[in-house]
Amino acid sequence: MVHCCSFHSGFHTTANVRNGLVNMYAKCGDIEGSSKAFDDILVKDIFYWNTILLAYGMNGWASKALQVEEEMVASGVYPDKVSFTGLLMTCSHSGLIDKGRALLKSMSDYGLSPDVDHVTCVVDMLGRAGYLKEAREVANLYLGKDSITISSD
Repeated sequence: MVHCCSFHSGFHTTANVRNGLVNMYAKCGDIEGSSKAFDDILVKDIFYWNTILLAYGMNGWASKALQVEEEMVASGVYPDKVSFTGLLMTCSHSGLIDKGRALLKSMSDYGLSPDVDHVTCVVDMLGRAGYLKEAREVANLYLGKDSITISSD
């Protein structure tokens, strides 16, 4: 209905509406609709790439989210802090420990430093997998000695 209305009113070509459609379908659990809306976008910037990456991640499609990151880089768009938050959250919720570790380390390849959101995702990922000692070490390394992450969902 929303997609149809945006199409008939001519708003479907605006960036915010296109991105909103990708996001809307994802939040409704319609990853196929989300993917189709994304594929209809001809020129994709980091804003669009992050939306589809998060869409796959939030719907449990970890391998697709990781594939999107590869496609994004291949197209000449490089991940930003939002991309890494989505990828690390996806790894955390999918149990992809080694990939999550590698992603955290690869942030510097793009000139990025992990912030509290990234570290929290990694601590959550390691904690879920039972690597409590390593989780504390990561928190201390990136957030400072004796740091405590109160909540990580």
